[in-house]
Amino acid sequence: MSRTEDFYDRFPFPGPCSAEDAAALRDLANGIQMLLPAARLESARVADVGCGTGQRLINLAQRFPASHFVGIDPGPAAIEQARAAAQAAGVANIDWRVERLETFADSGARFDLVIASGLLHHLDDPKAGVADLARVLAPEGVLYAWLYHAIGEFDRLRQRELARMFCPDFGDVERMADVSDALALTLAADHYGPSSVHVADAERLSHAVIDAYFHPTVAAFRFGDMRGLLEACDLQWYCINCINTPGASYLLNTGDAAGVDCLFAPKMNARLKSDALRRSYASQRIEERLRTIELLFKPTGFTLLAGRHGALAGLTERVRRAACMLQEPA
Repeated sequence: MSRTEDFYDRFPFPGPCSAEDAAALRDLANGIQMLLPAARLESARVADVGCGTGQRLINLAQRFPASHFVGIDPGPAAIEQARAAAQAAGVANIDWRVERLETFADSGARFDLVIASGLLHHLDDPKAGVADLARVLAPEGVLYAWLYHAIGEFDRLRQRELARMFCPDFGDVERMADVSDALALTLAADHYGPSSVHVADAERLSHAVIDAYFHPTVAAFRFGDMRGLLEACDLQWYCINCINTPGASYLLNTGDAAGVDCLFAPKMNARLKSDALRRSYASQRIEERLRTIELLFKPTGFTLLAGRHGALAGLTERVRRAACMLQEPA
């Protein structure tokens, strides 16, 4: 068992939620509905790898009852809670499995959509993790991954390192609570945008604070790291779809797709306070624009899309125009 698997076996995430809190975890379902046409999702095979206690996947499955969903997590406690939550919600189109990513990748199964929300940045080898996810992706399938961003997460990760100096053992809950109190460790409910839920644990410590400051394995990424992250697999393009900042999340339109109702454009113009800067931004290549965006907005998290060339035709013009090619089409 890896350190991450041991951690989540003790602290399944996000943990048991009230029906009201679980319903609030709809960011994944909303994001995917804006990404893929409804017709493409109606009979899709979807895998959520590292699904945790399953609330986000349950919300997605409720919207597409004709689709088949698989929730994968190595933690028996997380899957037990996920099954119970799905049963309570009356959701029957999810197959819950206690399984490691490496074993799942060897299964030979193929999926139209593979979700890895909060998985890759907790793996000992994120590159190998991406390669395993690519192996279960159908030829025209899409990888949908959510990751921590290194700029917006800098201070939290500094505090995490400090907390672990005083409490390196995540098995000692009372010690973690004492250190959290002494260092005044908190995590705002909107740290990663407006859709977040904190689950109480023994009244003193939330699962969110434990995950934020005592997790044994954490990485964070810049947008420029994506080429290196994806180099070990056969995926052929990637796109930064969305960024999360404290209190707000934004769909990006870095390819200037026409007719896109996107709140990000006026926010970008407000930060580039002169016509000269706006003209300079307009002349930048996609990856240069991404670097400008992350330096201006300091995101705490972001959504990465990736796939093979055949997948792009079924996505929106906004994604097609913003795709960065890892391999040019033949």
